[in-house]
Amino acid sequence: MKKAGYRIYNVIRSILVAAILAVTMTYVVLYLFISIPPVQDKIRQIGSRELSRLLGTEVSVGDMNITPFNQLVINDVLLPDRQGGIILKADKVGVGFSL
Repeated sequence: MKKAGYRIYNVIRSILVAAILAVTMTYVVLYLFISIPPVQDKIRQIGSRELSRLLGTEVSVGDMNITPFNQLVINDVLLPDRQGGIILKADKVGVGFSL
């Protein structure tokens, strides 16, 4: 009976360790992936396009820097209104967030 209990303990321990490692590795890989400048540029392009589509005006974003799981900094933001005026023009917009 002791051997069966020990065996179950080892199986459960192995499953828990594998699950913790899988979650940790997922965050590490995601962190590294988001830190790559071409990936950040693609995210910027998609964000600008979708925001322009949503607002019905051409949103302009210079460059963007994502510190994964912590901060987003967007430079040279221009948000015109539909009549050609300017709603927002900013050299730098930053957002901090926590997961």
